[in-house]
Amino acid sequence: MAFESISFTETDLEDAESLAILAAERVASKLRENFGTAQYTTKSNERDWVTKWDKWAEDRIIKVISGLSSDIGILGEEGATTGDSDVYWTVDPIDGTSHFVRGNELCTTMIALVDHGVPVVGLIYDFVRDIAYSAIAGKGAYRDQITKLSVSTRSLSSAYIEMYLDENTERGEKYRKAVEKTGAYILRNASTGHTLSSVATGKTEGFVSLRNPFATKWDVAPGAIIIHEAGGSVRNIGKAAFNLSDPDFIAANPVVFDSLSYLAMNN
Repeated sequence: MAFESISFTETDLEDAESLAILAAERVASKLRENFGTAQYTTKSNERDWVTKWDKWAEDRIIKVISGLSSDIGILGEEGATTGDSDVYWTVDPIDGTSHFVRGNELCTTMIALVDHGVPVVGLIYDFVRDIAYSAIAGKGAYRDQITKLSVSTRSLSSAYIEMYLDENTERGEKYRKAVEKTGAYILRNASTGHTLSSVATGKTEGFVSLRNPFATKWDVAPGAIIIHEAGGSVRNIGKAAFNLSDPDFIAANPVVFDSLSYLAMNN
């Protein structure tokens, strides 16, 4: 099932990708400068960290991407929520803030353009290494807009899988155990941008969100379109398509996707 835009022309989408990359580049040097040294406070709990650079970067990113059209809404992790709720940008200025503070190279800037529940432009920007992973609906996924991305072809028995589950529920615990029994290795990187870009580049095989208590649209949207355009399968669990409003989904290479879907539906 293709990710398709109903609101934008091909030129609009190309402009959106360019603006997203420009916006991420404009904050990257300051983020690198404070990587591993920034002070933090907590938000919802002791593991939910935020720095002054999260809000600083979000404000500057929004100024750039708003150049596409003032009619497009904004949904930002650090509180920027305005405009259209059907057609909007998602912005996660520093995904993996705890990694950013610690100096772990697993943090990224994430931006997406969403059209009626479907991401149609996505960017995961590795500001530590200065690498842009981006995609436009129907146009493929690329590293730095040059090198085409492709998911792996490994099967579940040799796969690396990241799973965001509520393991306090019977279903979540059963599903994790069922996946582990196949021989797959479960990763816990706690950084969605890094995780999803790893699937899109073939370094890992899949990502599962099932009753994920931490699911947010800004975490999911960029990686969903990038993995899809890199040849992966991205669909809501038990559904024939993908919609960002449903937090239960699998994004993986096609072989692994089928196996993970079967286990999700039967455990």
